[in-house]
Amino acid sequence: MRQSTYILLFIATGALWLLFSILCDVATLIVCPSKLIFNIPCPGCATTHAAKLLLSGQIFHSIYCNPNALLLIVFAVIYTTTALRDYMYKNVIGVTFHKLFNDRVKRIAIPTVLLLELAIWIKNIAS
Repeated sequence: MRQSTYILLFIATGALWLLFSILCDVATLIVCPSKLIFNIPCPGCATTHAAKLLLSGQIFHSIYCNPNALLLIVFAVIYTTTALRDYMYKNVIGVTFHKLFNDRVKRIAIPTVLLLELAIWIKNIAS
């Protein structure tokens, strides 16, 4: 239950940051510790910009900018939807999501996402 609360809080914080960045045009604001301290972009750099592009309908440009935006938005929609379903059926929040992603799916998804993050990091550093 506690883990689900933290995940939903993380999703809500991300949604608020995205809304803030759309309303206040924070294009020059750097919040990445890796970029600030070492001047090396992390795999998450440009995710906010990519999410804004995705929400404006520029899907391919968003994916080129940073595919993490698509992954995060899809994850947020799936997790929030399953959490609402659990709440409506009086289940423990997160049960349905964990049933969707069983051990077999996790064995494929986790290495795939890690390889994707490595590829994004290499792309961000090379750019």
